[in-house]
Amino acid sequence: MRPPKELYYLLAATLAARLPWVFMVPMWEAPDENTHFWVIKFMAENLRLPGPAELTAGGQQSVYVPLPHFGYVPHILALWTLSGVLDPSMAPRFGSLLLSPLMTYFAWWLGRELFPDKKLCALAVPLLVVFHPQLVLVHSYSNNDITSSTIASALLCLSVVIIKRGLSMPLSLLFGFLCGWLALTKYTGYAVLPAVALAYLLAAWIHRQSFVELLKNAITALALTVTIAAPWFARNYQLYDGDFMGTQTMRRNWAQLYNRPLEYYVSPFKILVDRKWWRMMYFSYWGMFGYMTRPLIKPLYWTYTVYLAAAAISLLTAVFKNKAQTIADLRQKIQNPERKTVTHQAIWLVMLVCLLANLAAMILASTGNVGGPQGRYLFTSEVPFLALIVLGLSLTGDLWGKRLLYSLLAFNLIVYIWSWAMLFPIYGFRWKSFG
Repeated sequence: MRPPKELYYLLAATLAARLPWVFMVPMWEAPDENTHFWVIKFMAENLRLPGPAELTAGGQQSVYVPLPHFGYVPHILALWTLSGVLDPSMAPRFGSLLLSPLMTYFAWWLGRELFPDKKLCALAVPLLVVFHPQLVLVHSYSNNDITSSTIASALLCLSVVIIKRGLSMPLSLLFGFLCGWLALTKYTGYAVLPAVALAYLLAAWIHRQSFVELLKNAITALALTVTIAAPWFARNYQLYDGDFMGTQTMRRNWAQLYNRPLEYYVSPFKILVDRKWWRMMYFSYWGMFGYMTRPLIKPLYWTYTVYLAAAAISLLTAVFKNKAQTIADLRQKIQNPERKTVTHQAIWLVMLVCLLANLAAMILASTGNVGGPQGRYLFTSEVPFLALIVLGLSLTGDLWGKRLLYSLLAFNLIVYIWSWAMLFPIYGFRWKSFG
């Protein structure tokens, strides 16, 4: 079946929205691109992984050496392919750029699955992704966030497939491959794994597959994941005195280079109630450029907040208004699961679990200052978060739902244009990302 024209327009818009940023944002204003680029360049030139010697010799640029590097595969390929045409500092950015249509495609596909009878809602999800200002920035420079979030989105799509079709060995092998690759990209992507595990359980339940069949598929996926990822962690265990993830080595090296405290801990509860933490995470999710030093004007953030609040209130109202009926339906579905009535709710539950796991992981990472409140870490659940906003706004009623969705899409596009207009006079165009 030929894809509809709207998909081609979305993919073209994705590239058009990001290409100018590739040639605009300087390396010193792209978060950690200098450290990402150092690893990419080393692997492309030496055809091997960096180790402790490079960590010591590389200084500030090599602090990511102990962390997984297979999120840079697209960037290394881009550097090999385009280094004769573009400056070596610019070429790897096309690895990010050429991955971005995949994220749009997954958002488009998931939108149609989440909103099968609401075309505007289904289309709103990828449209928000296309012009999401902070996501556009991340898609325009060399980093492993884009690889991690793209694989996570692919895993969400596969989760929907098994919920609708049931478990199968070919799909479990594909899950194993993608989870193995995800494990070697960036740890923030791990937040999708609880959603994948839930999808396996729901698929077996909905399709009345036996426990043995569930176990066989789960072990197959897990075995392939471990086969792909275990050698890296075993290598780290040997090279970095038992630090198999590499995070403690990276943290220690980073603290020494930047004169930061070696010991740092904040309780999860303190972070949970820290208004500044949530505000920074939320603002930087929509758009906070440079090293979190170039924010948008506050009315833009508060306008996003109005849409989010309206969606949340609408969702909660719908849940509590039909609380008794929902509980009765849930009991009936547990006893006699009907595929047509349960599948859609199961898909939404997987999306919700992905978002909640992502938020929990960000809080946990911040306890040791491994990862602060940076909005791009929420891109693992980019599609679930935006889809829930769209769902909430659509529940306000046919008339107001359409008005709110159209206005949100227009507003998001305006913020994208505003962001470009704000940054271009500062950055201009460049053919070298460090020039």
